[in-house]
Amino acid sequence: MKNDSLHDHEGQVVAAENGFDVIECQCCGFKHIFPIPCVEDLTAVYKHDYYKQEKPLYLDRYKEDLEWWNMVYTRRYEIFEEHLPASQRKMFDIGSGPGFFLLNGLQRGWQVKGIEPSVQALEHSRGLGLDVEHGFYSEETALKLTTFDAINLGLVSCQDNSVV
Repeated sequence: MKNDSLHDHEGQVVAAENGFDVIECQCCGFKHIFPIPCVEDLTAVYKHDYYKQEKPLYLDRYKEDLEWWNMVYTRRYEIFEEHLPASQRKMFDIGSGPGFFLLNGLQRGWQVKGIEPSVQALEHSRGLGLDVEHGFYSEETALKLTTFDAINLGLVSCQDNSVV
């Protein structure tokens, strides 16, 4: 199903995968799939299929590279700590995946919370003892949250399908 609000994206096809063309979009300047999936399709994929079908070995491979990822995460927290006083250590992670970024922060003394649409990643995070909500970050979920001193999001698709 196409997202009709984003139908004006067009550009040269640079690749094709799983029934989608990847275009170099003249509208937004990004390379992205076309047609752009609707919110319902994205929700179904990320909730149930992403780690089972799209990336079945993701968690295992992530764990293999965890030492490297922890160096990345440690540096990220160090940057936050350079700019925030010790009394401000509340992190919110949007699209928290398997939870290793949050776990790194928790081990550094941060209060951490995440939100994740994938059931498999959510279960993994909770198995690590992390406070992670199930779902997508939205205006509705934002209204239910408290305040945070820092927010992390990476490799996260936005509703307009740009990737942060």
